[in-house]
Amino acid sequence: MNRLSVIYILVFTFSISAHTQVLWQITGADLKKPSYLFVTHDLIPIQFLDSIPELFRLYNHCDIVVSEVVLNYVDDLMEFQRAAVMPNNTTIADLLNFEDFTTVSNELKSVTGTELNSSSRLHPSLILALYRTELFKSATKFTEGTQSDSYFQLIASQQDKRIIGLETAEQQIFHLLLENKTLERDARLLVNAVMNKDSVLSGMLDEVKFYKTGNIDALSDALKQKEQIRYSSVDIYEQQLKQRNMQQLTQILELINISPCFITINAIHLQGRFGLINQLREKKYSVKEVKTGR
Repeated sequence: MNRLSVIYILVFTFSISAHTQVLWQITGADLKKPSYLFVTHDLIPIQFLDSIPELFRLYNHCDIVVSEVVLNYVDDLMEFQRAAVMPNNTTIADLLNFEDFTTVSNELKSVTGTELNSSSRLHPSLILALYRTELFKSATKFTEGTQSDSYFQLIASQQDKRIIGLETAEQQIFHLLLENKTLERDARLLVNAVMNKDSVLSGMLDEVKFYKTGNIDALSDALKQKEQIRYSSVDIYEQQLKQRNMQQLTQILELINISPCFITINAIHLQGRFGLINQLREKKYSVKEVKTGR
């Protein structure tokens, strides 16, 4: 190994050790006890959480676990299952020409082991989500069932802590599948992802790198760029994100004044002028990164 490679490894290791912008403390504005914001990502395994000192100790100081959505209720799961099916008997074959359908079907079989059935009524956004996950798994050691985003809900339920969702299942479905989107646009995004699989995989690997090095600004930017293309314009996307952030902020303010909260949140809601961190600060709360040098 040459000297330059050694230097690169040392610098990269130090950046992981010294910069962990994934855990934030909320104090001030007459709060009796602090609450915490913890950034989650669905491609980060729960094993990584052990490398973040203070995380579990601070979690244990909180009485309420707050997540974007709580999905441990049968009715909510059924709602998602219903929304996964396209309306009006629409099939994926109705949305793609023969060439694109064949390309996507062959790639899905290669990556997931399952062809794109011509009668499939599964929403193209969900087909894309499945494809992305399987593509990532095939390139890494990531295994299904080890992601961190729902982990704290699980342990909170075992400890009889209160679990509160900032959005309902219906709201999540609206944002994920319906809001200012069309089936045709989502089908086109599926085709584009398949035809640019190397770029898709590179983007996911970058997201994981940004998370593990604590570069939440870069992670947030990457997530926003990925989400913006699903909307008819960037302005519409920004307006909808702002509205969601404001709704989440209202609930967070109410909850942290009741009891200490451990709030798990996607990075996309934290950064920027209308992100939760800046909005909390405008409400005279102190939001500071928890120093967790490993």
